Parts: sequence; C-alpha cells; structure tokens
Amino acid sequence: NVATGSASEELLARNVIGMKITPVNSSGGDWIPFVPTAEAPLPEIIEITLITIGHDVAQKLADLDRWTDTNSLLMRKAVQSFTTRVNVGTRR
Repeated sequence: NVATGSASEELLARNVIGMKITPVNSSGGDWIPFVPTAEAPLPEIIEITLITIGHDVAQKLADLDRWTDTNSLLMRKAVQSFTTRVNVGTRR
C-alpha cells in the first residue's frame, strides 16, 4: 500500500523535486521534438520525466534550506530521474 498520508499521496509524488513533459515523435528509430502541423496536430508520444530524491534524504532536508540548493552534495547524491513514454494514440 503506497498511501502514506491523509490525502493518500504516493511516496514517489511526495519526493518529486522536478518534472518535465516533452511531446516527441519517432524518426528513424530516434525520438525527435514534436512540432505540430495541420496534418499532425498531436504528438505520437508524451515523454514524462520525474526528478526525485529518496525518502531518507527528504527527511534530512525537511527543515533545511537545502531543498532549493540543487548543487549541495547531499542533493546531488540523492537525485534520481524516472522517465516513461505514453502513447497519445492514433494521430488524425
């Protein structure tokens, strides 16, 4: 059970320090930035990246100003990123 609080937030979501959402298309086996056109107004894929820190480090930083210091040694060692791609569906 990943519900951890009264709002039933997920543990991962509680420790997110950054998020990036990028629409992309495929081209020759590579992912390229999506540029909308009249013929293709939607991307093939949405790439979602969450940048997180571990729960132990989050607790150490809870009362400190280091939450915003992305260059601190503790923060640099603890940062992880998770990326997934979501198919938008058939383009029309």
